[in-house]
Amino acid sequence: MAEEDQWKTAFVTHDGLYEWSRMPFGLRNAGATFVGEMKTILRPVRAFADTYVDDMSVGSGQWSQHMCHVKQYLQVIRDAGITLNLEKCDFGKPEVKLVGHIVGSGYRKADPERTHAMSEMTRPSTKRELRKFLVRFACVANPSPGSPFLSPYRCQWHCSWCDPGTEGHIRG
Repeated sequence: MAEEDQWKTAFVTHDGLYEWSRMPFGLRNAGATFVGEMKTILRPVRAFADTYVDDMSVGSGQWSQHMCHVKQYLQVIRDAGITLNLEKCDFGKPEVKLVGHIVGSGYRKADPERTHAMSEMTRPSTKRELRKFLVRFACVANPSPGSPFLSPYRCQWHCSWCDPGTEGHIRG
C-alpha cells in the first residue's frame, strides 16, 4: 500500500490509533486490487502460472519442466516479498483441487463434491429457473479462460437433461 494512502485505513482501539501498512481484506476494492497485483507479480511466469483470487497454480507438460517452472515461480513469489502458507500448498501431487476443479496431468474435471447437487437438479422450465441454474453452474465454469494449462481441457460435468437431442425450449 502506498504510504500516502495508509491514513485512509486508520482505525481506533482502546490502545490508540492504527493504520494498515499493507492492504487489508474488507476494504472496498481490496480483492480487486489484490488480484490485479498478483497478475502483475506473476507476469514473468504467466506462460505456466496463473492465479484466481488467492489460489495460485503452476502447470507444465512434463515433470522435469514442471520442476523448473516451480523454481521460477517460487523465485518470483520470493522477490515480491510474498509469504506462502505451506499448510495450504500442494507440491508434487498427481492431481489437486483448484477453484472447484480437479486438475491433473493432462486433464481437468469438475469436482464431484461441487457438482453432485447440480446433477440431481430438475431441468429448468422458466427463465427464472434457468437464471438460478446458471448462477449455480458458474461454480464449475472455468474461472480463468485464458489460463495456459486449463483451457485445452474440456469440463466433464454432465446432467441427464443436457443430452443432445433434448428439447431446448424455455418458456418465459
